[in-house]
Amino acid sequence: MRKPVSKYSLLHVGLIFLASVTVITQTTAQTLTPFSLIMPRDQTILLLMQGDDLEQFQWESAGPQAMYRIHFLDAADTAREIILDSDDGGTFRALSITHQQLGDLIDNVTGTPGTQELDLIWFVEAYSGPDTIRSNRVVPDAQGFRLKIKYGTMLNTKGVALVFPSSDPVNLTAGDELQFELRGMDGNSIKLNWDIVGSDVTLLVHSTSANGDTSARSWSADPDGYSWSRLTIAGQVIAPSAANEYTIKKELFFVGRAMATYRSSKAERNVTFSIVPRLQGLTQVSPPVSWGSDALDNYLVDLTRPDPAASNVYLHRPFEVELVPRDRFLNPIETATPITLRAEYPNELDTVPGNGPNPFDPKLAISKKQQVTLIPRIPRDASQPQWLEARHPTDAGIKGRSESFAVLLHAPLPFSLLTPDDSTEMFLYDLTAFNTFTWQRPDPADPYTNMRTSRFPSRVASDTLKYMIRFVDASSLTRAVDFSSDGQGALPIFTASHSDLAGVIDILSGMPAAQIQDVVWYVEATDGIQVTQSELSTSTRPGRLLRLTKSFGTSVGYGPPSGLQLAQNYPNPFNPSTTIRFATTRIGYVSLNVYDLLGSEVETIHHGMLEADEHTVTFDASALRSGVYVYRLIAEGRTISRRMVVMK
Repeated sequence: MRKPVSKYSLLHVGLIFLASVTVITQTTAQTLTPFSLIMPRDQTILLLMQGDDLEQFQWESAGPQAMYRIHFLDAADTAREIILDSDDGGTFRALSITHQQLGDLIDNVTGTPGTQELDLIWFVEAYSGPDTIRSNRVVPDAQGFRLKIKYGTMLNTKGVALVFPSSDPVNLTAGDELQFELRGMDGNSIKLNWDIVGSDVTLLVHSTSANGDTSARSWSADPDGYSWSRLTIAGQVIAPSAANEYTIKKELFFVGRAMATYRSSKAERNVTFSIVPRLQGLTQVSPPVSWGSDALDNYLVDLTRPDPAASNVYLHRPFEVELVPRDRFLNPIETATPITLRAEYPNELDTVPGNGPNPFDPKLAISKKQQVTLIPRIPRDASQPQWLEARHPTDAGIKGRSESFAVLLHAPLPFSLLTPDDSTEMFLYDLTAFNTFTWQRPDPADPYTNMRTSRFPSRVASDTLKYMIRFVDASSLTRAVDFSSDGQGALPIFTASHSDLAGVIDILSGMPAAQIQDVVWYVEATDGIQVTQSELSTSTRPGRLLRLTKSFGTSVGYGPPSGLQLAQNYPNPFNPSTTIRFATTRIGYVSLNVYDLLGSEVETIHHGMLEADEHTVTFDASALRSGVYVYRLIAEGRTISRRMVVMK
């Protein structure tokens, strides 16, 4: 009878090899001489007949202290290889091996039990200390002798057969018992005393995932999460020795037979059973067995939560629901099954046209599973949560309910204005000049960011934020002018030309000839539905105070400045350079310096005398880190400061 190479025997071979190496390394290395294979000759065909029949592989000597290893390679794939020590622990110039062991060898080379024939290449490697030499090649491109091993007619076959009532495919319902027999055989006869003279065997179950009880009522990460299987032999429960593998002790056989019962909760097709070790002449593979789902027992109503860590969804944002009709073992029912879905608070959930069936359709029928997408339009807190329940139209006992969930608002997160500072005076002196307005952008900027919308397949979504800056008449707080921020509203910065800002004066004052206008400016962020306004500077007005002053001349050129002026740098933010404009009304000492927010001076832009005029300087911030800095003008007994943003 053939037996598979056991883990113990492989370990034993490895230990012999290691011991052999140790002995050799302790002796004086000897020079190895070329040697050739003797038998079996090249292109021999070996027929495996009697399991105890013996074959011997022989070769010439490679030296008095040589030890030997025999390599057997799959001729079709030489990467598949088995290496054995020669007889007497590798010291003898021969390998004696039975037909049973040769059958095991080809099974192990291919990795497939029951292989009936195989073309091999064999050669011998001799070694002595660190020196090795391989047997001579028959021809230059051959690795060794070619050998075909195939089964003849095995006589007196002794092993375990697998006996099913029929060779036809078997169809059962999940939970049904499958009964079959293991039969100890000696040739064509039942070995009645198998429990004494026989051996243990292994029963393998193929193409199944039913190997344990994971009876979670929700999918979690596995939509097929609930399954179990159970094998009994002669009324005794057999625990699996590995996944879908059972060791059947010979003591469980009575008068040569072991009666088996296998029960599975998993609805799956074409499961087969096999016996190891495999022997020619015995039926050791079952016909395919399929389990179908049992009768309808419940519904799974499973919520794909946008945030896996919280039981909530978001207002006006889609979320996915899985509807699955199931049997008592939670197998999906594959036939069309009626289902009625309702919510705790009806009419608060909208469907998405064109995105699957309407789950609230009273005539809805689904098979196996159905994904539906819903959009909540009424907020719900945790004290009065929403939930979904599925029922059978006529049998109220067949139902399933989702977890309860809140419906949350998700307005953009709070943010603050950055520049210009509160109560800044901004002089408009050149229609082509620019000033920038900046504000924070939190990360994330909106609670609805990278929210999961589907698990099968996995998908996430995020809100798209838009920013709008508003200038309001400071006296009435009613008249307003709005602009989208840069990047068509996507960026937390607004680059305003002096022409735009002069237009703000004209609109808010209602008088094109007006030269000065006090405004309040603030920013609104929106996700398309909800709006968040920048945090208030004071409790009496919605944003920061700003005085806009026209300093344009009345002729083609511009007249002398009417007072000391420091314009907002442009561009801002910037990297690495920006332009700073300022104006002086009389000759005198001028200092223009840059400070960090701790008040430390980091750069001197100008220090010395200047004439009365408009001045333009370029500031290079290559040596500075990203951040907010203050540039300060000191002249004519006054100090004016503004902020700039270095963004690298």
